[in-house]
Amino acid sequence: MADKMVTAGDGSTGSKKLPAGPKTASAAKTPSVRSSSSGIYGDMSQSVVGVRDYTASRGYGNMVDWDGKNVTVAGTAIKPDYIENGTAYAPRTKVESAIRDMEKRNNIKGSDEIMSAYEKKYGGLLDSAVDALLGTEGFSYNPEDDPAYRAYREQYMQQGEAAYRRVLNDNDASVHSASGAVLSEALASRDSYLRQLAAMIPTLEQNAYKRYSAENDRLRGNLSDLKELADSYYDRLYRADRDAAEAVNDAYAAESLAKQRRTENERTDEQNRITNERNAANDAYQHALDSLEMAKKNIELKYYPDLMYEQVRGTREDNDRAAAENAMNNAKERGFFMRSDEGALPWLSGFRNKDGSYSVTPWLAQAKQEYDTAHAKALAQFRGKAGV
Repeated sequence: MADKMVTAGDGSTGSKKLPAGPKTASAAKTPSVRSSSSGIYGDMSQSVVGVRDYTASRGYGNMVDWDGKNVTVAGTAIKPDYIENGTAYAPRTKVESAIRDMEKRNNIKGSDEIMSAYEKKYGGLLDSAVDALLGTEGFSYNPEDDPAYRAYREQYMQQGEAAYRRVLNDNDASVHSASGAVLSEALASRDSYLRQLAAMIPTLEQNAYKRYSAENDRLRGNLSDLKELADSYYDRLYRADRDAAEAVNDAYAAESLAKQRRTENERTDEQNRITNERNAANDAYQHALDSLEMAKKNIELKYYPDLMYEQVRGTREDNDRAAAENAMNNAKERGFFMRSDEGALPWLSGFRNKDGSYSVTPWLAQAKQEYDTAHAKALAQFRGKAGV
């Protein structure tokens, strides 16, 4: 995935949606559609759609990606017409073409082709079976149209005629010579068979109705069996197509996840590299500081005696200066020097008289020191200007 994904909607994913077949119908999700620049009354084939929403409605939500410039559908790059609120819009024909190319590459038939194969194999057979069932008329019975009745009629007519002849023969009479009693008996014998034939009609009608019902049951069973075969055929095509679509969709999802992980790993590697470089620089800097500190300590260790001597000497000079100032202040307070002041003022011994007094007063000595200091400072400035 790119750092910033430009989507075409909620990004929902799912299996490829196909019609449920002749038995059921499913409502497809309506993708967002906008008119192209040709206007709202323009050719709808030129309409633009939210790419991810439209692709997801076709069951391929995992196949949409963004490379920072183009939106890709199943690997086909499509330059969007515009992007609005993070949603990429492109011509519906281009999005559909990318989907169809993917389906062709992966032998995915789609609902139209599945229905076409279904109609080709079973459409005519189902129509014929339905026509045969619907073409049956309501039950009615006419004995003259019943082959069984006609067979029984021929049989009973023959038997009746035989009984008629038998009565005449038994009385040695013919049709023309028989008495009325004999002729009545002969006719009664024949009519008994005709009555038996008439009594057979309800049974024959019932048998005809059974045959009618059995034929209707056969036609319904044939239609049901054919419908079951047709549905099974459609379901096999549908499942095969659905499984192929899901496999492709899952493959794209896995590739997308792998790409995301690669991007995350690369980002992590880059962060680790920067961190390692920063740590290495910090370590080098700290090592340099440690080296300088060690060098400083080595120098201090090398010159430690001299440094200590200078420190002690400086402390001694400070103490001597403080003692000299203190002795001078005490002498000014008392108005004269004493022998004990020579410890802090060594130069004072040059002014000691034989009787232990001093030929210089504290104020004169301080004035002389201030003169000597000023003279030395002026002489140093003169020498500096003269380059001496």
